[in-house]
Amino acid sequence: MCLSCFYYLANDRIATRWEFVGKHTGNFFGVPATGKMVYFSGQNILQIKAGKISEIWHTEELLQCMAQINSQNQNNSNNENISNRCYWFTS
Repeated sequence: MCLSCFYYLANDRIATRWEFVGKHTGNFFGVPATGKMVYFSGQNILQIKAGKISEIWHTEELLQCMAQINSQNQNNSNNENISNRCYWFTS
């Protein structure tokens, strides 16, 4: 569920910032379901060519999410290999 989205148009690119909230109901990076509500945010930049998305740059704050899931279990090491994710897609 997207709480809020912001977007900006410039030339051939669209920049968005989004926020997500949801309930942790299944295995997430090795952490079993906790039933906790979690929040995290991210950004996307989309490049448009000939009316179609040609490239996407995507980041999300997974450490923010993992900290909320693991807040009761400070000794859980599942978040050691999790960092803020950055993805790049191209067609």
